[in-house]
Amino acid sequence: MSRLCVTLSDLVPKYLALRFDRCAIHLDGFQKMLEIRGGISSIDSISSIRMSIFWVEHNMCAAQDTTPQFPPPYHLLIAHTQRLFAPADKFIVMKYYYSAGFRT
Repeated sequence: MSRLCVTLSDLVPKYLALRFDRCAIHLDGFQKMLEIRGGISSIDSISSIRMSIFWVEHNMCAAQDTTPQFPPPYHLLIAHTQRLFAPADKFIVMKYYYSAGFRT
């Protein structure tokens, strides 16, 4: 777990400095560590790590006009959406994420 946190903590400053080449290296390493642990689902219960990787990768891919390699954490996004919006608005959020074409 600590190596995932270190890799993620190294990734954020590189993203903020717009060093996308370095971000890609850290994302690849993060993905390899996740594969060893059992895949992305192995950190689904650790919301801070899961949302952090989603935030960094989503913003990095948006800046480069590329497709993210990790699927969005729908269970966390829905929980957050339920706290922010009325029940009728959840459909709008899910429609946006499904139409974005994330790789699963």
